[in-house]
Amino acid sequence: NHAFVDNISLTLGKSAVAPPSSTKPTLVLACKASTLSATVRPAKASNVASVTFLVGSKAVAIDKKAPFTARSATAGLPAQLKVTARVKASGKTTVLTRSIARC
Repeated sequence: NHAFVDNISLTLGKSAVAPPSSTKPTLVLACKASTLSATVRPAKASNVASVTFLVGSKAVAIDKKAPFTARSATAGLPAQLKVTARVKASGKTTVLTRSIARC
C-alpha cells in the first residue's frame, strides 16, 4: 500500500472583478388567479420619471413612483399576452417587451 498526504492551503479573499451592474431596466411578469402583474426594475442610478404599461396595444397603467408596477385582469384576453413597458428616464424612452401565457 502506498499512502500520500498533501498539505494544501487556500486563502479566500474578495473578488478582483466586481459583479456587473444592471445598466438596463428589466421587465418582470407574473400571472396568477386571472391577474397579470408587471414590474419594471430600473437600471442602477437611473432617474425614472414614469413607466407606461401596455397589454397588447392597450395602455393599462402609468406609474410615476417606485416600485413601478401594474396589475390587469386577464379575462377575455388572448391566450398569449404581449406586455410592453415604456420606461422614461433621463430624457430617453426605453421599450421593454415580454410575453406570458394568460392565467
